[in-house]
Amino acid sequence: MAIDDERPFAQTLRWTAAALTIAPPEVHVRREQTLPIGVTLCRSRNAAAPMLLVGLPLFLWRDHRAASALVLLFHVLAYGILDGSLKRILSSAERVLLALLYWLNPWQLYFAAFLWNPNYLYLFGAVHLWSALAQRERARFWPSLLHAAGLVLAFQIHASCVLLAAASVLLALRRYFRVHWTGALLGGSIAAIPLVRCSSYVACTTRCRVSAAVSLRAPSVYFLI
Repeated sequence: MAIDDERPFAQTLRWTAAALTIAPPEVHVRREQTLPIGVTLCRSRNAAAPMLLVGLPLFLWRDHRAASALVLLFHVLAYGILDGSLKRILSSAERVLLALLYWLNPWQLYFAAFLWNPNYLYLFGAVHLWSALAQRERARFWPSLLHAAGLVLAFQIHASCVLLAAASVLLALRRYFRVHWTGALLGGSIAAIPLVRCSSYVACTTRCRVSAAVSLRAPSVYFLI
């Protein structure tokens, strides 16, 4: 996706919005300047969530550091949610230790330095913990909505979110947190909206492959299709 500084900014925004749905996993911010990003889940490269996470910051700041700033923002928000969720459980000294382990661990220092899909999951993991603790005694609408929405969005970003899904199932079965089913279904449905384009593309690709396979075996059947 190329952004030409010599063209009007309004036209650039339209091109960017159109390219977000079809761009390969690298984004050209300016001429001869490439911003590599993580591998999208959809083989067709039309998985909307990872591309939007990289493309939308460019609307606010047309620089290659815009997408990295969003990763940093996700990590800061994740730490704030973690600290706020655990402050009633941990002592002051333990909260300081949590901060040190969070910001100075090798995984954080190395992997958070570049655009990689799992880097966005810090925030979703923190929301998962907060929503589970918030529903420890009774089911609540908004925590359930955010819990389900976070799982569905995380699924679109990286497959490692299955660990969060497995934790949710185990916690629910053991009655460690209650689920507000209306909120969970609504949150999952809203978060699944970006999958519409990817699923339609996959369905279209599957039909084309089936038609091609039939045409190789029986050309007359292909013309009937």
